[in-house]
Amino acid sequence: MKPRHFIPALFFSLLIAYPLSLGPLTWLHGKRHGHDEPPRWMTTIYAPLGPVLGHSQPLIRAYIWYLSKWTPIEAQ
Repeated sequence: MKPRHFIPALFFSLLIAYPLSLGPLTWLHGKRHGHDEPPRWMTTIYAPLGPVLGHSQPLIRAYIWYLSKWTPIEAQ
């Protein structure tokens, strides 16, 4: 019998890559367009992060720290 580890590995990789991909995308957008408003597709795709991060103060602080490494945002 062949082990089926590909699907869970892909799921967990995407679960980690999804929130972390906002940093590089924000950096690319800032490099091309300055500090303009992010495009609608970007805010739509990353909208689910708001409620998830809103439930944990340490998690939101860690995420703001991570994004500050990619862009010059001000931590609250």
